Amino acid sequence: MQKGVSKAKQQALEQTYAKDVHGILAKNDLSASTYEMLMRKAHSDPQFAQKVEAAIKSGA
Repeated sequence: MQKGVSKAKQQALEQTYAKDVHGILAKNDLSASTYEMLMRKAHSDPQFAQKVEAAIKSGA
């Protein structure tokens, strides 16, 4: 019995995920590098993280 997901299925899921991520970033006028920078700042700055969380919850 095989465990996990087949390699082909995993690749298909990764491609779908990447497409979805790029669509979400584009919809929000963000580049991948800008998103990464914001996430690093959220991880290192608790006040910024709270602002991000509040914005997400408010739908801003």
